[in-house]
Amino acid sequence: LANGMLLTVISPRPPSLPGADPDFAAALLAEREQTLKDLQGFGALVIDLAPETSLAAAMEKGRMVVTAG
Repeated sequence: LANGMLLTVISPRPPSLPGADPDFAAALLAEREQTLKDLQGFGALVIDLAPETSLAAAMEKGRMVVTAG
């Protein structure tokens, strides 16, 4: 996928799609989910970032935090 390198995708999940038609919003979210699954299928590490989760917490959970030392 990335010339033999590990690829990490961080995809913030929208809490909602205000003003969007509910069927259209559902279709967009389904397409997003499928795209993330496709990326995983190619070997990418995918972080589906929930709205209530901070980026730092997600990275730490995935042990992706790099600290200066």
